[in-house]
Amino acid sequence: MKQTIELVLLAVLALNATTIQAGASANGKWIGSTVCAGVRLDFQAELQGSTGTMGFTARTPNGPQEYIYPVNVSFLDGWEGQWINFNAIQGAKTGGFDEMSGLLSGNGASLTFREGPELIDCQEFVMSKTSSQPVQPVSAPAGNPGSREPTAEEMRSALEFALHGNAESLEIDNPINGMTMKITSFEKLGCSRAVGRPGYNCEYLIDVSTQLHSNEGSAAGAQNTNAWQKVLDGMMDASNARNRTNSGRFLYVEGRERWMKLTE
Repeated sequence: MKQTIELVLLAVLALNATTIQAGASANGKWIGSTVCAGVRLDFQAELQGSTGTMGFTARTPNGPQEYIYPVNVSFLDGWEGQWINFNAIQGAKTGGFDEMSGLLSGNGASLTFREGPELIDCQEFVMSKTSSQPVQPVSAPAGNPGSREPTAEEMRSALEFALHGNAESLEIDNPINGMTMKITSFEKLGCSRAVGRPGYNCEYLIDVSTQLHSNEGSAAGAQNTNAWQKVLDGMMDASNARNRTNSGRFLYVEGRERWMKLTE
């Protein structure tokens, strides 16, 4: 009976979902990482209308293995929001990822791929839209940047610099396992000038992805890493650490020609 009800609900959702035209908001480059059977996979996609490319690099103990293949892109409206479906062109070498569907965030900056048949034995992960498209720099006024509050882009850049310097992510590796951390979404809430000290006190929403991976190349190592990843994800969810409100002081440092997040 339960299965019948679930099938009916799925059918209703499918009937209510409507395919829409691929919008320009999804065009551009997307990147993200996950762990599959203890092996880290770095995904990348580039969309242009209803077509694009999808690919990934598998960081195996025997060296990286790369796959890049053409995909058809379609959009679907469901009860949770908008989904982007990636369907590989027939005959393409996909490494097993013939079809993938990601849930688009409300601000259009990230895609969430959930665990399931499409991801084989991979962990849930997020792909973030990069800033490769020309962005109108939220009109930073001319003159000394320190005379105004930081823009959202400057705040995110400062947080990324504090987390992993000029690299794309924080990566920690040893012969047994490793970890990758990166900011997947960011939203500025507001700033006010700091009282009695330089800079601006700002509030913001931030989501940081933490992915563990095994470097052992053994089934036992992969299982151990997957177990720890689930523990970590559970702790993050229990503490409501994902996409929560944070605050901090930001200061433009002239000697470095950049905004920085200060550690109090």
